[in-house]
Amino acid sequence: MGVSLRVQALLIPFAAMLAGALFCAVLLYFWRGGKEFRKNGVTTQAVVVKKYRKDRGLENFYALVSFVDLNLRRQVIEVKIASRVWRGLREGETTAITYLREQPERAEQGPKWGKALVGGVLLYMAAIGALMAVTAFVLLIRAIFSGFETTGS
Repeated sequence: MGVSLRVQALLIPFAAMLAGALFCAVLLYFWRGGKEFRKNGVTTQAVVVKKYRKDRGLENFYALVSFVDLNLRRQVIEVKIASRVWRGLREGETTAITYLREQPERAEQGPKWGKALVGGVLLYMAAIGALMAVTAFVLLIRAIFSGFETTGS
């Protein structure tokens, strides 16, 4: 015994609505995670003191970096590094980092403009997910209230 056409007509837009909403929610989660660095970040060049890997996880690439913050204090901190960037880094070289103005011990690898670019792409993709969810919702409502005729099951 198969699923009736009416149930199929309801399940497909319902599944698309859930997928779009989940896609949007996940992207907004990651967008919010970088918001503080996009808003209050300061980009500077940091010297790679040491690069290393930690024991757990696939993306376990780190570097100990040294830089001078806005208060002219030398900071030596640990920064997580993307594997493709980590492989190209050499100890003694410089790399761009973005740190928080009030918390220079919190930093991420990469320039502030790069974080703004990634944030923009995440918002654009989240909007596509939201549009998918809304479109599927409209189709679901139309399917519920249309009273369409089915043939077969």
